[in-house]
Amino acid sequence: MLATSFSGELTTENVAGKGMDEQFIEDARFLTKDEIKSNTVYPEMLEDVFWDDVGAGFPSTRYLGVSRSLTKTYL
Repeated sequence: MLATSFSGELTTENVAGKGMDEQFIEDARFLTKDEIKSNTVYPEMLEDVFWDDVGAGFPSTRYLGVSRSLTKTYL
């Protein structure tokens, strides 16, 4: 999600009891481009392709898809 302003508290408390969301969502916070590079994020395109799209003014809709590892599925 790209945000230009925000008010309130960003929290993961609302995912408690939500099934799969509760299993996979570990943290919620706003990150800069540099901060994303120092964290593990999924999908990986958030590290670079997303920022190219930001710079280009989001010229088209991009499907983020599903990435699968041996132990988890990330959306």
